Amino acid sequence: MLTTSLVIASRNRADRLRQFLARLPVASLLAHGTDIALVDGASSDDTAAVMRDFAAAAPFPVAYVTANQPGLAHAQRLGVELARGELLIFTDDDCVLDPTYLSELIDRFDPNQFQYGTGEILPADPDADPRIANTQWWTYDDLTLIPANTVVEPGWIQNANMFFLREVLKAVGGPVQVGSEANSSLLTPQLASQRGYVGAIMPGPKVYHDHGRRRDSAEAEATVDRYARSRGSYFGRLLADRQLNPFVLWHRNLRLSLPWPDLRRLSMELRAAADEIDRQLDERGTAAGARRNAG
Repeated sequence: MLTTSLVIASRNRADRLRQFLARLPVASLLAHGTDIALVDGASSDDTAAVMRDFAAAAPFPVAYVTANQPGLAHAQRLGVELARGELLIFTDDDCVLDPTYLSELIDRFDPNQFQYGTGEILPADPDADPRIANTQWWTYDDLTLIPANTVVEPGWIQNANMFFLREVLKAVGGPVQVGSEANSSLLTPQLASQRGYVGAIMPGPKVYHDHGRRRDSAEAEATVDRYARSRGSYFGRLLADRQLNPFVLWHRNLRLSLPWPDLRRLSMELRAAADEIDRQLDERGTAAGARRNAG
């Protein structure tokens, strides 16, 4: 059986983290021999102390570290280094793991068939804004594979409930963030797919998302804005990598939003895409120049 680790990155949300840790399914973690890696993302509150106290009292292995700089993907990479398992599970500090989560995942995970994936994300509050990370829109009744060398669409893999074999993250140098928003669930699986790994959309392993953003609230709108910027950055990276799928996805989204598209968020996506293309041109031009000078 594959060994498993749970990786949690948290920044400046000590109270939220304390609640998350108190609601972990202890019996299941012990039964499956799962260790936990906690990373404080350079917080200015009591996050590090919460992690230290939890590690001292936990009946299972817990490692923790404080990052030297903010950034979700950076913190997650530190967590990967701390973790012991071959199968690395990522969730957020505002989620609650279903007691059957590990059993559902481990029983169905087949590394010969797929090497990364995502599980279900359900709202913990019926009044939660449905646009915030959840999978209620899924039409998948059973395991659905994401073939290798497929463009991984936004929403297929989500930060709140994703898992990767360690070898996958080693191959892509991940988790990896694109753009300025805290999201590693876009570029990381895309790079994995490009390197020949197969993904899975897996009903069964559930987390309940207790994010506290009510329907149509200002907090929810701000989060959806961040999603738009993340999508735009990801699409810009795909275009820089000579993938034309973003144009197809933009066209499809515009058609789905008829009779009138959300032009404000489309503008956010396009601007973020342009910024990412410029960033890639600068980085690749600098790298190409260095190679020429070295030659």
